Amino acid sequence: MAAPVACERLDCTRLGASYGGTGWSMTQRFIFESERPAAGAPNVVPFGLKMVDTVIYTFGNEEQKQRFLSRILRSKDWWCKGYSEASAGTDLTALSTRADLTVDEYIVNGTKL
Repeated sequence: MAAPVACERLDCTRLGASYGGTGWSMTQRFIFESERPAAGAPNVVPFGLKMVDTVIYTFGNEEQKQRFLSRILRSKDWWCKGYSEASAGTDLTALSTRADLTVDEYIVNGTKL
């Protein structure tokens, strides 16, 4: 495994220490997020660090973790979520686009805006 990226800022509290995060528990993260504004610390820009980091950390394979997590922590990669559909807008319960697993890949069926 590659050397973890140092968490130079307290913006990677959701990842384990082996991937450059603080390795904090949910309680520690809650306390930090509760006290952060009072200390004048800036909010974390959510593109990557709050949108996809823990998804990759929890469900990604080792190749994906190595490829993306250090770049997300260094703000080299930014992520966003796109879930608007012509008939649903941003109502997530009305989404109809789906990903169907074939033998070795997903085929996305539907229309995105």
